Amino acid sequence: MPDAPRTSLPSTRARAPRRPHAPAATNSLILLVPLLLLAIPHLPHATAHATPVTRSVAPDHDGTDPRDGASERIPLERALHQPTDVHDALGGRAGVHLRQGGSGVAPAFLSIRGANPDQTRVLLDGIPLHGGARPAVDLSRVPLALFGDLTLHRTAPPLRHGPPLPGGAIALHSPDAQQSRATGRLTLGSHLEREALGVLQLVDDHERRTDARLLLAGGHGNWRYLDDGGTPFDPSDDRPDARRRNNDHASASTLLRHRRRIGPWHTTALLLAGAREAGLPGPAGLPSTRTRLADHHADLMVSARRTRWPHANLDLDGNAILALDRSRLDDPLGELTPGGTTRTTRTERGAAHARLAWAAAPALNLDTFADLHAEQLRDEDRSREPDTFRVTRTGAGAGAEADLELLPEHLHLRAGARADYTRTTAPDPHPPGEHLLPSAAARLAATSGSRPLDISASLGLTRLGRIPAFHELHGDRGWSVGDPTLAPERRDTVDAVLRTTLHLPQHHTRLSLELAVFDAVAHDLIAWVRNSQGARRPINIGRARFRGWEARLDASLPAGFGLHASGTLLDAIQRSGGPDLEGRRLPFVPELEGHAGLRSEWGRLRTGWDVHAQGPFFVDAANTRALPPRITHRAHAQFHLDRRRRFALGATVRNVLDHRIADAPFRSGGETLHLPQPVSDLLGFPLPGRTVLLTLHHEAPLP
Repeated sequence: MPDAPRTSLPSTRARAPRRPHAPAATNSLILLVPLLLLAIPHLPHATAHATPVTRSVAPDHDGTDPRDGASERIPLERALHQPTDVHDALGGRAGVHLRQGGSGVAPAFLSIRGANPDQTRVLLDGIPLHGGARPAVDLSRVPLALFGDLTLHRTAPPLRHGPPLPGGAIALHSPDAQQSRATGRLTLGSHLEREALGVLQLVDDHERRTDARLLLAGGHGNWRYLDDGGTPFDPSDDRPDARRRNNDHASASTLLRHRRRIGPWHTTALLLAGAREAGLPGPAGLPSTRTRLADHHADLMVSARRTRWPHANLDLDGNAILALDRSRLDDPLGELTPGGTTRTTRTERGAAHARLAWAAAPALNLDTFADLHAEQLRDEDRSREPDTFRVTRTGAGAGAEADLELLPEHLHLRAGARADYTRTTAPDPHPPGEHLLPSAAARLAATSGSRPLDISASLGLTRLGRIPAFHELHGDRGWSVGDPTLAPERRDTVDAVLRTTLHLPQHHTRLSLELAVFDAVAHDLIAWVRNSQGARRPINIGRARFRGWEARLDASLPAGFGLHASGTLLDAIQRSGGPDLEGRRLPFVPELEGHAGLRSEWGRLRTGWDVHAQGPFFVDAANTRALPPRITHRAHAQFHLDRRRRFALGATVRNVLDHRIADAPFRSGGETLHLPQPVSDLLGFPLPGRTVLLTLHHEAPLP
């Protein structure tokens, strides 16, 4: 939730061989725990006159502790100067996997540490956003150029931000204007790709700030699909480089934000809205030539906060959100839906939240919070009877969170718990569903707090869950058939993070190294399976194990050079589901992923080169079909035309080597074949080829 202005804040069917039970990642975590203990005796002792600590009241403008090793702040200033999509900003982050579809509508979903995208929360100024008919928020609907920065939570964000999800969160932060200025950016590129951005920021004093942003985008797309020659089980006549059209797209997005101080209250009003229309070519092997998708969405948020309540160290804030979403699918030929249809899906959602923060002691802060929400989904399909299907859900949640400074500025404990209740109703004969879901999270963090070498370590424990979504409980009246008896998903996670930073200002050098390990057990995972008629239905598959190791290096070097690298090793194994699935890898979860980049700055010229590598992954639970690994390169440069840096020219090349085809293993009859396949994303959509973008950027201060 918005805080005070930032200026006031710092199949083969053969049974898979059983894998030997390697030592649990928990054993590795134990190796890091002594760091928390050994550091304490060498830290400065707290004085007897410690000043009150109010970190939980205002630790940061999104409630994140800067020392929390499981969170990472990512600036988005580059999005104002160059076209920046979700992959550019998050593709190189350890533990992050993107599931981005290869169509003009380009749906982009985020998976953190192997979790399903439906388990990942997206927040805007601390308020949960909603994905319409499904819980996962399509990040392509919230262009990054509209925001100031974001925070990546690899585990749970602060519990006061609404019902948590077990797959972490992305916290978007609306821009906070520091001075009046106008910014414009125009981008043109291959395949008629185009983008225009306009930004107007007005600051008349410290009491009122206004930010308005408008982004227009479109293009013809450059996605190529596998053509199976009409014989899906005979790979000999496949054409992996066949081009299919119907992926042109156009979109408009806007963000309007006004912040004003009224007496002791800090108030904010924000509108996020967008519209887009695109062809929907379908995944590989399921072509679509005339299917179109159009959607519109609007989120209106208002919030108010009062800090430093008279005669008490209290903060009080509250917010409310009204979200509207409408999507329309036109499939006249029945290419993606049975029989062909025109379907319109509408969702409306309202929520309110209140929070009271209290500095109970010099080193103890308490948060108490409560929220209410109600939402409705209406599906209109004239080819069915009845033509309208309506589902409603209401709920409430409450909890508390405590921040305790065990040793001021050096040892910190944050712990909290909350409970959420929901009731879902649908027309007869569907029975109503009720769920009560408890959540708990705790993190212990220690830091040396000394230079030139900063060392910090943290250990976290979470127990989180997710209530089944509308489409999982009741289906979509198409190829998806729901199950009202589904149980909520649950995930227990333990993780540890070690971070070191070396500061050498005299040599213009800064080195940062981060190592993380986590171990998670998921219960009652919801997975989709197909029956003999091709319809999908969700089931609770039981238990799965996620163990992973993450590493990240960032270096700022003399002469304007810099480099960064990250890597993720993830072991995601099914622990139930029968002899054919026990011990197999979870689909759509790559085992290896890495990223490296080099940047430089010479006077007015900035350049950069990034390489992203992703290992192969299976697309079915029986592990019979894998999609190939991929390695993509991205280059970018920007040159300021004047000394005041008001005009700039930029160039970006995505997929520099035009990498689109690679061999992938295919198991058939006990034999493994290596067949050429289109390089695809985690949804099976082929990735676009080489794309060149040219950008003109202008920024001017206003009186």
